Amino acid sequence: MKSLEGKQAQTIGLKDWGWPAVHASTATPTARGFAALSGRYWSVVIIGVFLGMGYLWFHSRVVEAGWRIKGLEQRADQLHGRISALRIERSRLESPAFIKARLKEFNLDLNVPRPEQIIRVRNSLESGTKNQTLFSSTRTSGTVFLTVAP
Repeated sequence: MKSLEGKQAQTIGLKDWGWPAVHASTATPTARGFAALSGRYWSVVIIGVFLGMGYLWFHSRVVEAGWRIKGLEQRADQLHGRISALRIERSRLESPAFIKARLKEFNLDLNVPRPEQIIRVRNSLESGTKNQTLFSSTRTSGTVFLTVAP
């Protein structure tokens, strides 16, 4: 019987894969060949289905990542625009004209400090020692401006 199956497989040009033999009493010679062929084809179909599902899953992940990247790029463009607008606003708020207008609005009179209001302290930070007199000097006559002399 094996020799007959082997002959049938050889006559149609296929290799004998060792599939279980079908009894000659219940099947015709074409049915035995079909059973051997259909087992192989089903395995190829199942592998193809799994590969197709894997491809679809992978492709959906790539498309989703593309959408996320596009959304993040749009968000980055929005933030760059906001940053430039905030820089313009900051430069406007730091302008001397705006500061003078706010001083007038709150009736504040700020002047350049007088020479007697300035205390010059020698910079000892370069030598590595900390100058304790820098923060301990106070005056009761008003505002004290400290400058560090080189």
